[in-house]
Amino acid sequence: MLWTDYYQYCLVALIWVITVPFIVFILARIMNDNLRYVLIPVMVAFVIFLLMVGILSVIVIVYAIIFANSMYIRIIHLINIGVLGFTFAVAQLYSR
Repeated sequence: MLWTDYYQYCLVALIWVITVPFIVFILARIMNDNLRYVLIPVMVAFVIFLLMVGILSVIVIVYAIIFANSMYIRIIHLINIGVLGFTFAVAQLYSR
């Protein structure tokens, strides 16, 4: 469907917009270059875009579950979400 392509395109575009400046920031940090201070506004934008990517991911996953071609695909998506939730819970448990 058209909505899937639109949201998936937005998701991939946002991921690249986030990833490239973040890699430059990490490289500047490794080289102890002062360029990393110039990239602080980019890191603020990184946090905002990360929130947007999270929201778009939820939209894509929910629509993939609702409009799946078969019940098997829906069950697989729900199992994946369950595994992800379990992983987050375990990570939170061990981080304390």
